[in-house]
Amino acid sequence: MNLATTQYSLNTKTFEIYISGCIKHPCKGCHSQELWNEKFGVLLDDDIYKGLMYKIENNLDMIDNIMICGGEILEKPKEEIIKLIKFLQQYKKPIWLYTRFKYEEVDKEILNELDYIKCGQYDETKVTDKNIQFGIKLASSNQKIYKISGKYKLILNKFLKMEVNNMARRDGTGPEGKGPNTGRGRGPCNTTKKKVVKRGIKNGKTRK
Repeated sequence: MNLATTQYSLNTKTFEIYISGCIKHPCKGCHSQELWNEKFGVLLDDDIYKGLMYKIENNLDMIDNIMICGGEILEKPKEEIIKLIKFLQQYKKPIWLYTRFKYEEVDKEILNELDYIKCGQYDETKVTDKNIQFGIKLASSNQKIYKISGKYKLILNKFLKMEVNNMARRDGTGPEGKGPNTGRGRGPCNTTKKKVVKRGIKNGKTRK
């Protein structure tokens, strides 16, 4: 995955990251056709990540948002996309992603890592000055920005499910046999009868 360039938008106080490559369905009338070439720019390797870190950390007080644009980043391997997003999450700023894909076509794992996503390809037959969403002016009327409101709920549900599965008995009696609804999540334990595996802790080590 190649990084084409970065820039800062003073109007929205946004640090923008442009990823090269838009091969499958480039938009007619696109104003960034140089980004269609996936080889444009430089490979996003460890050295380039360090460069991004330097730029962001030295201007963090000026940044309210971080935006990933293109090109079309969703044509890239999912693991590379998520790696970039997780890297950006350390700065505790809302992360936006621009894509031509429809909302329902976007991988749910990727959605769960974002705060906002702009969906819909540029349509030169629907150019407008009136499509303003979340303070962002979109180029054509068919495009839409979604706020990923369920993001943290999905993460929490995953955590609670893990906690229930990791309970010592896994027989519906709750952690340490204290009964159901006694864990930190206060949720019901798995009531499916299973063979009980005795566990304990001795001298700081877990034994089975």
